[in-house]
Amino acid sequence: MKRVIILLVTAILLIGVLSACASKPPAAAPTPAPAPAPPPPPKEIPVLFAAPPAQWQVYAIFASTSDLVNRRTNLNITVRSYGGALPLVQAGIAREVELIGGPYMGSWMEGYLSGKDFAGKPPATHLRSVIAYQTFLTTFYTPVKTGIKTIAELAGKKLPHITSASMKWEKGLLEAYGIDPEKGVDWVQVPDSPEAGKQLGLGKVVANYGTFRNPYTISTAEVAGPLRPLPVEPEKLALMKQKHPGDFDDLSTTYMQPGWLPHVQVEKAVPVMVSPGLIMAHDQSSAEMIYIYTKAWLDNAEAMKGLHNSLADFGPDVVKTPSPIPYHEGAVKALKEAGMWTPAMEDSQKAALQKIGATK
Repeated sequence: MKRVIILLVTAILLIGVLSACASKPPAAAPTPAPAPAPPPPPKEIPVLFAAPPAQWQVYAIFASTSDLVNRRTNLNITVRSYGGALPLVQAGIAREVELIGGPYMGSWMEGYLSGKDFAGKPPATHLRSVIAYQTFLTTFYTPVKTGIKTIAELAGKKLPHITSASMKWEKGLLEAYGIDPEKGVDWVQVPDSPEAGKQLGLGKVVANYGTFRNPYTISTAEVAGPLRPLPVEPEKLALMKQKHPGDFDDLSTTYMQPGWLPHVQVEKAVPVMVSPGLIMAHDQSSAEMIYIYTKAWLDNAEAMKGLHNSLADFGPDVVKTPSPIPYHEGAVKALKEAGMWTPAMEDSQKAALQKIGATK
């Protein structure tokens, strides 16, 4: 009997405990911590970009690539069109803008080293390179039907004369091949490169000097037939540099390969001169801005290539181009991070800085 009473008491106590537990309200769930606020967007950086006249084909390169950079970074680039190569270089020298694109390196070298267009003015050693967007393969070229195969054969022939920085290259080449650059050919004065191409197409001159992707070269071939690039042997370029120290530092030798362009006839690899197409800045352009801008080109290389036919070759081979004008420190940082800074670029950078007595 005593055992039954103990079991009953135990059962009653257990029922009470369970009832108490059942009637106790559930513990409140812990309040979640508030999510951290998203970081504020990076501050927009305004940038003024000096570009060539809108009718120049390279204007479209700078307008379209600047738009892409604007959409993918915090830069806000405004592209301003200038009236030609000389005003562009002058804008860079005067530090009116942060970025400049357009002219051949010959025009930049005139300003950088105080050449004929800047006589009496101090060298603009504050100019800086940013990134090579294309390389200009350049030499004299002639319609295949003329039968001319060498630069030496241009002696006594009619050639177009244009007032531009490239005339220095033309005359240097003629001299290297034993032709008096003033009296050894029959110069025909023309206002610009498109007119020179037109005169070649009409047969009023036998050759022209320039690059090969531009519209007037293509239109010349449409009229006159395939074009033949005239070879520039490396030793001839070396002779040009020896005779005129500093004048041809922007030129090096490369080889034009068969099938490179449909309007250019190349049976076997032809040595020609090459000059980098560089976007430029100056020493007071923001290092942060230049870094962001350069990195945007490198990070979006495939997108850049699709923006213009002249950017079709953009990539490591173009980017890894030494420059006679020092690279901006912001560009150097981006290029090194991307693995695009080569020993040749480092050697060129050191030499260029030493030449002007600068450290960066």
